[in-house]
Amino acid sequence: PGPAGKVVDSCWDCHKNGRAGRDYRASIHFVFGAGCIGCHGGDPTKVRREDAESKDAGFRGRISVFDIPEVCAKCHGKPDAVKWSRGRRNAFEEYKQGVHAEALWQKDERGAPQCATCHGAHRVLRVDDPGSPAHPANVNRTCAKCHADEEYKENFGLNIEVPGQVARGVHGLKGAWSPGLNLPTCASCHGAHWNFRPQWENAEVFEICGTCHTAERAAFGKNNPHFAAEEKVHCAKCHTAHEVKPATPAM
Repeated sequence: PGPAGKVVDSCWDCHKNGRAGRDYRASIHFVFGAGCIGCHGGDPTKVRREDAESKDAGFRGRISVFDIPEVCAKCHGKPDAVKWSRGRRNAFEEYKQGVHAEALWQKDERGAPQCATCHGAHRVLRVDDPGSPAHPANVNRTCAKCHADEEYKENFGLNIEVPGQVARGVHGLKGAWSPGLNLPTCASCHGAHWNFRPQWENAEVFEICGTCHTAERAAFGKNNPHFAAEEKVHCAKCHTAHEVKPATPAM
């Protein structure tokens, strides 16, 4: 059988024993029967390669990094796309609003992150699979591949110290203590697809931290004098942003 038990097609006949085929067989796309032509086009019913991979059949072959988000959006950007994201979101609509999309499309940066950067190309696993780069236990390492890279520092002006700071802070240490799905990760504060920079000059940081720290959010409250100050004092002012420090008597 071919993908998801379907009749063998010409794509599968050629690629099933190669790396792409092996990776695809392990992916969530294989499970749901999202086949090769969904991303690469072509006509898998044709036996001759020139027919299967013809332009008339819509074959696109290797996909440009600039086109990957829109190819994924054919499924993950539909109005009912939340069903592909465990009922939570339209991933493509969120991605379009983020700094990664801005770098990819507006700044024309080939190295900017797109879907395959974080989820993989053929071996796309569920985010709750421990082998997925997007699993909470792996997210910080996945982000660090770019955010701790000297070349990315030069090209994008990244602060490559941040991944190390996170690892030394209580959020990073919590990951070492209790790996699981409810870990605080880069995506917890910056978003998974809608990657953004929190606005330090307003209450946005307080809202972000309060998503998890609900008791502290209720106790602190927006009527607290820290918020009335001309220069608002929010969570990161005392605990810092990345190398998050616990509350201690010294603090």
